[in-house]
Amino acid sequence: MSRYTRSLATAAAAVERARIRQARALTRQLQLQVKQRQAQAQGENADRARSFSEQLQERANELSNILGLSRGLDYRVNWTALRVIPDTPAFQAGALSLPEPAPDLDDFLPPPPSFLQRVIPFLKSAYERARDEATARYDNAREAHAQREKDRISKLSLLKIEHDAVLMANRRHADEQNSALEEIAERYRAAEVDGVEAMAEIALAMDDLSDIESTSRAVYEKSSKRLVVERQLPTADIVPAAESVRYIKSSNEFAERKRSTASMKTIYNRLCAGIVVRTLRAITLADVADTIETIVVNGYVDTIDPATGRPTRPTLLSVSASAEEVRNLEISSLDPVACLKRFGCEDQPQLTRTRTSETDHRIQHGRSTLH
Repeated sequence: MSRYTRSLATAAAAVERARIRQARALTRQLQLQVKQRQAQAQGENADRARSFSEQLQERANELSNILGLSRGLDYRVNWTALRVIPDTPAFQAGALSLPEPAPDLDDFLPPPPSFLQRVIPFLKSAYERARDEATARYDNAREAHAQREKDRISKLSLLKIEHDAVLMANRRHADEQNSALEEIAERYRAAEVDGVEAMAEIALAMDDLSDIESTSRAVYEKSSKRLVVERQLPTADIVPAAESVRYIKSSNEFAERKRSTASMKTIYNRLCAGIVVRTLRAITLADVADTIETIVVNGYVDTIDPATGRPTRPTLLSVSASAEEVRNLEISSLDPVACLKRFGCEDQPQLTRTRTSETDHRIQHGRSTLH
């Protein structure tokens, strides 16, 4: 092999080695990028799992502390704020509010006559005919414009009458509602049955439980100054079944840690007891006229009876307390389950157990039981 051939072979080998080194370096770079992306994705998934866990914990705390969240709420019924303000939509006439510009004679007349049109008889006559025809068109346009304006003004007046009628109807409707509101407020202050019941239902309607659905109904017994309230409680499935979420790097999966039955029961019991105590406080604090001496709260759930497949409304708990006892509660450090126990409930409340409603029986006898 000649020296020249050996030189070419050496150069070719060097180029190939450089290509291989470059390919290996690119491969390592790509592998590093893949690992970095995987590490970033794993970090994001781990953060997502922590965020899920925090949300689950926040939800559990919110449900457990439903009573504490009511601290500082003003349950007094502001009758003035409940007054209806009539809707007063602005009058909108649209194009009817804009008069159409009147026709201008100059837009119809031909241009001023030229010298020849002024001195040559037949050209002068033709110009005068054109001018007379333009004037006639102008007169017709002016009459048509006047009619259109008359129609516009008529439609505008009719639209204004309709708008005034809407305003009057809105004011009349608001006046009727406000009159009824004033009457019910007076009947509450006079301790009339419908007035006290309305006050209680308004106070409970303002007791916002966030996303927890809770309807209520109140019945007042004037002779005993006792108010009986039926309030809807959530079912047990409102408590998150998962306690936390963790990310498994090896399988790239999320795994839930199930909440224990005891934990779910504790949260649900505190939630239901908290809603009942909130109900007692809402009624007591709203009753500024001191029309109520005793409050009975019957908490029920809307659910499906698995034995029949039909909707049912079992009562979970019923409790009775005097207004004076409720006023003395300090909810900042109060355990709602212990509070209901103090009002005569069982030592070991089983709020998740349901049975046939005995609301009417309890209302009649004023029992204080917790199931």
